[in-house]
Amino acid sequence: MMKRLFILILALFSFSLAVASQPVVTMKTWLKESDSSYKVNEQIIMYVELATPRWFTSGTRISLPEIPNVLVKQQSQLATNFTQRIEGQTWSTQRWEIALYPQQQGKFTVPPIAVEVQVSTEKNGNLKQKLFTKALKFEAEIPSGQLTEDSEWVGSPDASIEQAWSSSNEELKVGDSITRTIKIDAQDTLSVLIPSALDVPQGHEQGYQVYPSAPRLEDKQNRGQWLASREEEVTYVLQQGGEMVFPEITINWWDSSSNKLQTLTLEGKTFEVKHTFGSWMKQYRFAVTLLVCLLTFSMASVWAVIRYYRHRPAPWWRFHKAVMSQNKAQIRTQLYARLKQMHSTLQMREAEIQLEEYSSGYVRPWILWIKLSQVTGFSMLYNNKALPQLTKISHKYREENEKYRT
Repeated sequence: MMKRLFILILALFSFSLAVASQPVVTMKTWLKESDSSYKVNEQIIMYVELATPRWFTSGTRISLPEIPNVLVKQQSQLATNFTQRIEGQTWSTQRWEIALYPQQQGKFTVPPIAVEVQVSTEKNGNLKQKLFTKALKFEAEIPSGQLTEDSEWVGSPDASIEQAWSSSNEELKVGDSITRTIKIDAQDTLSVLIPSALDVPQGHEQGYQVYPSAPRLEDKQNRGQWLASREEEVTYVLQQGGEMVFPEITINWWDSSSNKLQTLTLEGKTFEVKHTFGSWMKQYRFAVTLLVCLLTFSMASVWAVIRYYRHRPAPWWRFHKAVMSQNKAQIRTQLYARLKQMHSTLQMREAEIQLEEYSSGYVRPWILWIKLSQVTGFSMLYNNKALPQLTKISHKYREENEKYRT
């Protein structure tokens, strides 16, 4: 009899332990399904759902997983709370969201993470429990064949870009500055994942110095949507005048809502920059130096020629002075000298009659001077009908010369 009673008491105790050991909180985890495969830089939502037939009496603590080459961020410090009926019983439910952003293609494993929760019990007051999620696996790939692992792009269902320009003066000159502000907004991504739109080399060769400011990054939530923005500002200090061209900016955007690769584009702009004296000299210093050297050389050459002919005047200059002073004797002397310089003694005798006609006035002496300076011009003197005896004298001289030789 006592033995049967002992067995009954032991059975009741075991049943109470079994009831007490039943979990007060249930948990399940899963990844948000995608219309296609998961993409690099694209948001993947990991859900952690906790449910209890009682209620939660304290804040839930969830440790974030550490996954190589994956950025992990808890979407919100608050869970989505709701109730649901399970087998006629009301359950309090918490749903937590953790965002995963794979940074390269490949296979990934989300390790189990610890979840600390506190709920009420019917008889034992508040009960703390530490649960562990199950491991999850997924695979990510580069979204487009036009992109590589070295490419930069925005992965978002909705993205936009805008810019603003400002300058230190309305009429720009060298030394003034131009400020360009660019802002990129994107949904369901992180601001750190938005590539820089102003990641360009310094503009020494383009005629300006570049002074970028630190980017302003912002992540916020609005009506259940996560919005990320990146705002960048750069100041260009103008170093030279002329036409300053700032090219357009393009950024790759993977539209996860339509699964298409698109482009965010900002138009370029052109500014006219006036020179200062210093900037003009700096830009054209080589040409100015060359011009100064040429002018110096030319002036030195002219001065040397002037010094040379100051005591050794050229024949044409002596002739010019004689014509201007209408000194017929000097005019005749200079014409004889020119005739002797350019032709033979016989030719001087043949042209002697012509000198008398061309030794007066201002224009006629120069006409004869020019004729005497040219072979063709001088040959005209032979054909001048005013001197028919010149031809006879010439023939007679040649005949006598031939007889003497024979």
